[in-house]
Amino acid sequence: MNQTILHHPERELRELRSQLAYTKRTGFLFGAGTSKASGLPDLQELTHLIEKNLSTSYSEVYQRLKNSITQRSSGTSIESIINQIRLIRQVTGENKTVSFDGIDGETAVDLDREICNGIYKILANPEQNCTTLSIQKFAAWLNGRKSNFPVEIFTTNYDLIFEKTFESLQIPYFDGFIGSQEAFFCPEAVEFVTSTYSPPKSWLRLWKLHGSLNWFWKPGRDDHSPRIIRVNQTAQYLNPQQELVIYPSREKYEASRKQPYLAFFDRLKSWLLAGDGLFIVAGYSFSDAHINELFFSALGINKKLHLIGFCYSDDVINKLTKMGIDFSNLVLLSPGQALIRGIKGTWKEMPLRNSIQFRFWDRETGTLKLGDFNELVKFLLNTSGQEDRIEYQLRLNHAA
Repeated sequence: MNQTILHHPERELRELRSQLAYTKRTGFLFGAGTSKASGLPDLQELTHLIEKNLSTSYSEVYQRLKNSITQRSSGTSIESIINQIRLIRQVTGENKTVSFDGIDGETAVDLDREICNGIYKILANPEQNCTTLSIQKFAAWLNGRKSNFPVEIFTTNYDLIFEKTFESLQIPYFDGFIGSQEAFFCPEAVEFVTSTYSPPKSWLRLWKLHGSLNWFWKPGRDDHSPRIIRVNQTAQYLNPQQELVIYPSREKYEASRKQPYLAFFDRLKSWLLAGDGLFIVAGYSFSDAHINELFFSALGINKKLHLIGFCYSDDVINKLTKMGIDFSNLVLLSPGQALIRGIKGTWKEMPLRNSIQFRFWDRETGTLKLGDFNELVKFLLNTSGQEDRIEYQLRLNHAA
């Protein structure tokens, strides 16, 4: 008879507090759950809204694509559909007379643009009114930490919540683009960001792995040399034909110039392999095979890397343990269970006491709260000992 393994939430939270206090090199990856915590749709909701709002002329083609993908995999998201559309564009040369999977190249271009414009409208409008208090607290906490290493933030989100928050709090950051009117991507600045040519260590680094609402393809002197520019978000309304850069695929990369997608993935790989470091993952469901491959490869190679994932659902841990993921330097915490240094178990009931850790335990359900990004931010502030100062400063900023 198998004995149930019990993990102690209080002990693990104390260990995490210690790591945050003493680890100097810290990185983050944030998925859709962090934006959802602010009121924006996650990937599943975004997929549903795109399907709902798609114009009638594209519905039949979209459903054909969706059915084709569903036959080959267990799930379909808007990202998998976009990726298939990009493949069709590449195979057909975007030519109306050439078809693949029953869709001609010109239709694939139009559907691609229709979906990306839909994503833009869905995210840009509610983004204006979403709740960003937790992001503000997180940014203020980051800005107040003392370290000899710059903080690097990777995100799969398209929205501009981080950018707007950093700017509202006047926190300097670098995102790989240079310029003001039509900022251009500078891969050299990303690759050599740790050298003497990099921005100051106090600047945050923000790397958007799947594109952004303010990135657009701008045609070059010929149609075969487009480049990515970063513009003001409202510029899309002035130039509706510009193509939004969302989840770019390989056909868009020029051999002579590395574009953001590859450069940022290389950056993530370099960070994970660079020795001692604490990498925190939140709001991410471990559903991106490319990111997972980087994580698991780095965990096996770099034994000084410690990766801690805060999962919103127990399903993430169940999925990864079925895959045999059990690295000794990997810790995954979900509401009802944990995978800690290769050992999967459920949570032991936290004792009723007046402790800091008890604030993050739901006694009614017997679950840990930190899979919720809002609760995680509260925990991070609490570990800093500057919770009152940060909240006071944010109130002053809102009052100004």
